[in-house]
Amino acid sequence: MSAVIIRGDGSPSSKREGNAREDKKKLIARIWAARSGIALGCFLAVMTVNATAKAQVAPAFLEEGKDQPAELPLLAYHPLPASPPKDAGYVLPDGTIRIVGFDDMEGMISRLNALFTQTHPGTKFRYVKSNSYGALHSLMWDSTAFAPMALDYQSNLIYTDIVHGPSFAIRVAHASLTTGAKLSPIAVVVNKSSPINTLSIAQLTSIFTEPLRRHIYSHWGQLGVKGELAAEPIRPCGLPWSDHYPSQDPTFGEYVFTRKLGGGQPVVNYQMFPTYAAVLRNVVSDPLAIGLIAANEVTAEVKVVSVKGGDLSGPARPSTAEIHSGHYPLDRYLYLYGRVVSGKPFDPFVKEYMRMVLSKEGQQIVSSDDHGYIPLNPLEAADDLATLQ
Repeated sequence: MSAVIIRGDGSPSSKREGNAREDKKKLIARIWAARSGIALGCFLAVMTVNATAKAQVAPAFLEEGKDQPAELPLLAYHPLPASPPKDAGYVLPDGTIRIVGFDDMEGMISRLNALFTQTHPGTKFRYVKSNSYGALHSLMWDSTAFAPMALDYQSNLIYTDIVHGPSFAIRVAHASLTTGAKLSPIAVVVNKSSPINTLSIAQLTSIFTEPLRRHIYSHWGQLGVKGELAAEPIRPCGLPWSDHYPSQDPTFGEYVFTRKLGGGQPVVNYQMFPTYAAVLRNVVSDPLAIGLIAANEVTAEVKVVSVKGGDLSGPARPSTAEIHSGHYPLDRYLYLYGRVVSGKPFDPFVKEYMRMVLSKEGQQIVSSDDHGYIPLNPLEAADDLATLQ
């Protein structure tokens, strides 16, 4: 996600008064306290996920030993006047605001739209379901107010040539552990008979990718496995690493191989399957296999491996608490992308909408979504809100 900060130049953020100034003071105080190590534990300890939405979320073998977080300590939403620019391409002839976005976010965005309409009477919306790439292309051509996406996108030459500015996004929610949700954290799984319990991102990089692979991770013995299994080869598997192949999750390769494993192509013995269910079946049947699958498709037939993000981080599992806290290194996010044009103020309507999404009321809507997407923790919301100041 881009680190662009929206500031000044006549945009509403430079003119906020009253409640907005108070919000900023509270935000700065929270960020300072958190970075000083004073309030982080308190923030995360009191965070909650809506109990009804999360009752169906994660199987016990992912959640074992984890407490459910409690109430959302986020800034309340204080609406400010905002309307689209007169020349906005996403405004339909009757004044309706068009949003083209990831289909799994339709219900969530519809409820957020209702909140915005409640605080800005007369605003009308139309949601057009697409995938993340369709939403991105619509944003590039100003055909959507913003792009709800399940993709961490970094602008390339084509994007900047068309938009004349960098990509910019805020996070909306963590990925889901609920069965049926289309975006879930990635889980590392091995056969039930495997003695492997924990692996680091560096080890996973060496197991799954070719250019950065260290050959000591080509056999199970180099990972500490003893006995007859030690001399056997590691057989990595997952979805296709490139979107040139049919795949249940077209964003898998970009996220896993480019964002998390350093950009290398898979090792020569990497087995590609079109669905997570097929990856799961392969791991169940092969004691030498290690697979990457959506966490919401994990079953008790396989063993989930804890993952360490770095040398100083502890192992984490894809549980609600670890995901919400930001500790699980293979988590994913839902985003709202906005259209930033160099030399022009950021769209005041989009800016106000994003501010609402990051508020207490916005994140309460996120937490109640039927697909079980997990709301941001207070530090994540504060960090993204700061980019809008």
